Amino acid sequence: MHRTWEFDVKKIIKKDKNLLRIILRSPVNFVNEAFKKCYTHSVDHSLYGFPHLRKCHCMFGWDHGPRLPDAGIWRDIKLIGYNNARLDNVYITQKHRKDTVDLSFRVDIESILQPQRDNVSLTEPLSWKVIIVDPSGESKEYANSPKKVTIEKPQLWWPNGFGSHPLYTVKVILLSPKGTELDTWERRIGLRTLTVRRQKDKWGESFAHEINGVQIFGMGADYIPEDYILPRVNAQRTRKLLEQCIAANYNVIRVWGGGYYPDDYFFEICDELGLIVWMDLMFACAVAITNWKSCTAGGLALS
Repeated sequence: MHRTWEFDVKKIIKKDKNLLRIILRSPVNFVNEAFKKCYTHSVDHSLYGFPHLRKCHCMFGWDHGPRLPDAGIWRDIKLIGYNNARLDNVYITQKHRKDTVDLSFRVDIESILQPQRDNVSLTEPLSWKVIIVDPSGESKEYANSPKKVTIEKPQLWWPNGFGSHPLYTVKVILLSPKGTELDTWERRIGLRTLTVRRQKDKWGESFAHEINGVQIFGMGADYIPEDYILPRVNAQRTRKLLEQCIAANYNVIRVWGGGYYPDDYFFEICDELGLIVWMDLMFACAVAITNWKSCTAGGLALS
């Protein structure tokens, strides 16, 4: 539930009459059987054994909700087809200087063409171009697979209560050696530095959010699953909730570690509204194992 699964179906797919069959097994039975093989400590109000299943933990019972460990496909299933290559991931880092911001690009490409298998010459490698649209709508294009792009006079992103939240649209287009567009990646990002300032003081050590060199007092709350019936959660409902957070003068939202990783639209709305996201790992109250030897002896692998 906390990751995306992809399977290569090229060898088995047909032009028509394909059947996708998914077998769903009881999560309750699974954690019960796993708990018998390996005792794991958990919160008192949850089903025993829930740490053995990578599933939204609070579904097994928590102080804020009932025991409703559902089963099913809760996000979209897609059949992805592509020729030659696709963009697997684009990772952007920022380096801020006086009156400029350098955007460094790491572009991960997944290619069908393999010289050892296809006897194909890749002397003309794939390339990409970058298009950046600033908050005012002005667009600039950078060709020849740029590893770094410099933004002059950047409009900095600030959290709620400290300034505006301008966003830049960044588009990366994958190109064939002949210049044909193969794939596109697009996101909106804010230009900012963000860290936690920890300094020795007369009380011990400080702990403060620091954005664009300015220390701020983080105000907000935990974001737990909005509903135990997941199909009832949507972008409109989430936006309304986050707008209420802004009305309450929040500037930080912590995604709690006993839920699930939110949809992309959650982070996009937070960017628009000026909310810093503190991201937990999805492993709340589920790390204590009292007898590791008995777990390994029982043949149960933990991940």
